[in-house]
Amino acid sequence: MKPTLNQLINFCTVAETGNIGKAASKLNISQPPLSRQIAQLETIPRCKAI
Repeated sequence: MKPTLNQLINFCTVAETGNIGKAASKLNISQPPLSRQIAQLETIPRCKAI
């Protein structure tokens, strides 16, 4: 499985803000779906998101 562009953008926003809550606010989504997307990235082999 490859990460989607949306997942990568969201991951970069979390990295920029340093906080999932702030990133969710900046992306205009709620925190739980953003957390799930980051967790999904970690299911990709050789990918440790945070």
